[in-house]
Formats: sequence, C-alpha cells, structure tokens
Amino acid sequence: METFLTDNELHDFIMQMSSWTARLHTLQLLARKEARLTNNSVHVHVRSESAPIDFDKIALYEECENVLADMATRLTSHHNGKVDQCSTIVLRCAEHLNTLPDFPGLYARFVLANQKLRKALTRPAEKKLAGYCVHCNQSLFATEEQKEYQCLYCGTVNDLATVRADLAHYRARLLQEKTVKGSLKQITSIVNIINEAEYSIEQVRRLLKSGVLHGVKFKNREWIVEADSLHLK
Repeated sequence: METFLTDNELHDFIMQMSSWTARLHTLQLLARKEARLTNNSVHVHVRSESAPIDFDKIALYEECENVLADMATRLTSHHNGKVDQCSTIVLRCAEHLNTLPDFPGLYARFVLANQKLRKALTRPAEKKLAGYCVHCNQSLFATEEQKEYQCLYCGTVNDLATVRADLAHYRARLLQEKTVKGSLKQITSIVNIINEAEYSIEQVRRLLKSGVLHGVKFKNREWIVEADSLHLK
C-alpha cells in the first residue's frame, strides 16, 4: 500500500503529534495570562475564565484544533472535534492516515501549524545585568550569547566580556563584606549587581520592609544591610 511519509518521517510525525494536547493547553493558558497582564480594563472581580484572550494565540489554537479535527474526520465521523479526542484518534490511526490520498495536504497544514506552535511557546532569551556602560555608567542588560552591546543612552558600543569581568570582580568584593551601606538607590544598585537583576527602588524598599533584606535605616536616608541577605535567588 502506497504511503506518503517514510517510516522515519511517520515516527517523527507521531512524536510531534503526541505532544500537541499538552502544548495546546499551555498555549491556551498563556493566551489568557498575557491578556490579563496587558489589559488594564479587566477588574479584579472578573473571573479568569472570562478574561479577554490574546487573539493571535487563540487563532493559532483554533488553527491547530482544525487541523486535528480534519485529520480525525478522515478517519472517523465519531468525534467531538476537541483537541484531546482528535489527537487520540490521529495517533491511534496514524499509519492508516498515512495511506490516504488527501493526507499530504493535511500534513502540510500540520507542519506549518507546528512551526507556529513551537515559536509561540519558545521563551525569549533571558536578559541579565551584564554590567555598566564604560562611558555613561548606565546599566546594560543582555543575553548570555551577546558579545557586544550598544548603550541605549550614549550610543557607546561596550565589549561585554570586559564589562562582565568588571561586574564579577565588583560582585566578589561585595560578597566578602559583612554589611553594605548607602542610600536606598545605592542599595538597589547593589542588589541588582548581586542578583544580575533589575529591581526597582520601590521593590527594594518593600524587601527591606518585609525583612527579606536584613537592613536597618540610619541618618534618615541611609541603610545598613547584611550582605548575606543580598542574594535573593
């Protein structure tokens, strides 16, 4: 019997398809989460189920859902069109699906949707504090893969290897201290250096107030903070 995919290609198709139910569930949750974070009109009393949806992601969900339903329909008319049931049918009858004359078109739609799904669920590379601009001393945030970074404030191109080495040296010196002291702005800068993070002054103020950072205020505007409590990760 003639087939469209080779045995290896069919195996790869089955492996990709077997993860779709979980990945599409994740996509749906992500769409709702992003909508709640970006839509300021959603009031606190609104249930999460009724929160507005990220329409790009929900459109992708529906595209994948339709691909699955169309594949399942070629195999049986007895399905509810939902992702989990259609996926089960396709996986159970994948070898037969591979022999159907209209499978090549369905497979092409699957490949395209799968590429979009992978992209939608891929996290962007995390940016961390790399150091400070050699010209204006502004904070530089970059991914680990970046080698150079042009400062957004003064335009200076910084060699991140050098900047990171300077930051690591300063961090090591800070960690040798028992306490650090300075204004809230200076303490915030130190917290960000230790954690390669971007905490705001207000966030650090709350960390001090809650006791996560062990510090005491003196001279009205300055703080003494235990160095052991600075590492927040």
